[in-house]
Amino acid sequence: MTRCKHTGWLRVSTKDQAYVIESSDRAQRLLDSLPRPDSQYPSTLVLVGNATKRVAMQRLGVDITPPNTTRGHGEIHLSLAPVGASGGRPTLIADADIPHHKRLGRPRKSTLCHELVTRSISTAHSATIPSTAVASGDHVYNRMLFPFADVVCLFADDVGGVEVVAQRLASWLTLETPSTSSVRPWLVVVTNGGEESSARNQLLQAVRKRTNVHASERFHGVRVISLADTSPKSLRRVSIPCVGTY
Repeated sequence: MTRCKHTGWLRVSTKDQAYVIESSDRAQRLLDSLPRPDSQYPSTLVLVGNATKRVAMQRLGVDITPPNTTRGHGEIHLSLAPVGASGGRPTLIADADIPHHKRLGRPRKSTLCHELVTRSISTAHSATIPSTAVASGDHVYNRMLFPFADVVCLFADDVGGVEVVAQRLASWLTLETPSTSSVRPWLVVVTNGGEESSARNQLLQAVRKRTNVHASERFHGVRVISLADTSPKSLRRVSIPCVGTY
């Protein structure tokens, strides 16, 4: 069978005035494609953004090509970085976006090349049902992605700036803890300019205005990386923390 170009893994949509989660067999297919799937343990990198995110993914050896160019709320695509880009250990890249609109699409039809399962959020988890499209995306990230992530990297300018990142971070922190594991991912926030310590202080202060939950309860640490430009040297600084060097 011809190898398809679909990279979609998870997606939130609406059906009968309710939120549903669509999940494909993309993750299982990628894991099965590893040379030694029973003994290799990939690290998982979460990238949230659009334009700058795509450049960073290219630096990691992954291109976003049609029909996989846009992401909706709670829509996650999954790719496997070339081994050379991750120092020998397989790296799964889960990429998403926080779009400016607040819309969700209808459930997609199953394709011939992927299995697709659709479940209501209310039956998939016992947590409070999200009330908006943005909240539904937070729900998916919190319950189905962050527990397996090593690094979560948000590109602030892609999603609307540090304040938008603070809004989403505060929302994630106030959601029910999805895992009892003591292992937590790093949170990396990338900005296109400005001084790093100032941007970090701005981010954490904005989060504290919205919630009393400290970021350390969900993340191993928070780092802000400021890029003065998009030169290869600057973008390399993005890839260093994102492939698990902490």
